[in-house]
Amino acid sequence: MVGQTYTKQDLRDISTKEGYLQWLRTNLNIQTVGTSKSVKKSFVAGENINGGNAVIIDTNGRVYKFNIANPSHAGKFGGIADTSSLIETSCTITIAGECTNVGSGWTSGVSYYISSNSMLSPTPPINGIVHLVGIGSGTDKILINNSLEFETI
Repeated sequence: MVGQTYTKQDLRDISTKEGYLQWLRTNLNIQTVGTSKSVKKSFVAGENINGGNAVIIDTNGRVYKFNIANPSHAGKFGGIADTSSLIETSCTITIAGECTNVGSGWTSGVSYYISSNSMLSPTPPINGIVHLVGIGSGTDKILINNSLEFETI
């Protein structure tokens, strides 16, 4: 969490995928759904969202597509939508860990960034917010690690 101090032991504890997922469960009170390879949570969609969209979790508790051209979305990546959701319906997102999206074309070992249409792309955008979501971990799978974000000027 922003503004919180962590010890070296805290950092060692979250340096592995399982340690990071456990940290999320403990500190953010997020429980896993399905396998222990990912952390998922359901929210209300604030707009129509496609499966595979990068989303933010707004202060109103709803999820919206991550817009790389909107500076207010910087630092607010919430996860990847598991399936398509219509406005005002339930939208389950993968917050951390492994996300599967059949037909996404994600490839093992490739880095993925949020693109201008809120989908993931192996090419970082040249304008707006550049957010590295994670690394492909298999066919149509990505390991979300939220490792890098900066804004182009």
